[in-house]
Amino acid sequence: MSSHTNCRDAVQNLYSLLDDELSPELKATVERHFEECPGCFPLYQFERSFCRFLRARVAAQTAPPELRRRVFERLLLENEPPDPSA
Repeated sequence: MSSHTNCRDAVQNLYSLLDDELSPELKATVERHFEECPGCFPLYQFERSFCRFLRARVAAQTAPPELRRRVFERLLLENEPPDPSA
């Protein structure tokens, strides 16, 4: 993608941008497009805000202690070496 990008290319890279999966150069190009394009900016702004909201909600949610204990115990059992006497 060149230093200037079109709307289709920018939108195709939107979720990679929001997930911080783009190279620094491509990230700068796509961000610049969204910030300068009046047609694409509302989509970018909405998706960015929605992703931030979801991350905040997920971070605020924790599993009950009993569930976390059971999951941890199950993981430990799965990683134990096989019993040679069995």
